[in-house]
Amino acid sequence: MAKAKEKTKTVTIYNYAKSDLAPAIASIAKLQNELAELQRVADLSIAKIQTDLAANIAPLIEEIQKISLSIRDYSDKNREDLFPEEFKTLKLETGDISYRAGGTSVDATNSVKLINGILQKNNLLVAKDRFEIRLEKAFLRMKLEINKDAIKENPDKAKELTGIGLKTSPEGFYIKPYSTNTEIEVVS
Repeated sequence: MAKAKEKTKTVTIYNYAKSDLAPAIASIAKLQNELAELQRVADLSIAKIQTDLAANIAPLIEEIQKISLSIRDYSDKNREDLFPEEFKTLKLETGDISYRAGGTSVDATNSVKLINGILQKNNLLVAKDRFEIRLEKAFLRMKLEINKDAIKENPDKAKELTGIGLKTSPEGFYIKPYSTNTEIEVVS
């Protein structure tokens, strides 16, 4: 099999004398200004296209929201009929509607203040500071973070030792039309 020959672009360089340098820099500035103007014109065109698109799709988005909320309202009022106890998804000819249990997550973010508070509460702050000093001498550093998996496994003990608890997201309602294969979460 023959290999395709790679084309390389050759760049012609100019033979400048010292007296040519200042005009050459002026040429670069002129070309950069032309480039910036072309970019500005393109940005204005893109902004206009985005504005026109937003205006054109706004009624479609609004109608999708109305229909979705109406489906959610009907499903909430007729949940027992539509979803027997063991089912959380209703399959229709044109798509699925479903309820999903909300997830559980740790109600905290990693911050130095929070971590230092936990260390102090558990009498570990001085030990951590000493250990960091020893690590620095060996050109190492330590990053402490909240172990969210351990908190989820033992939330009562975590609440007691750290003050961090769990939060549960509410149950979600979803619509998935088959033709678009895009799932919509409907929040009422």
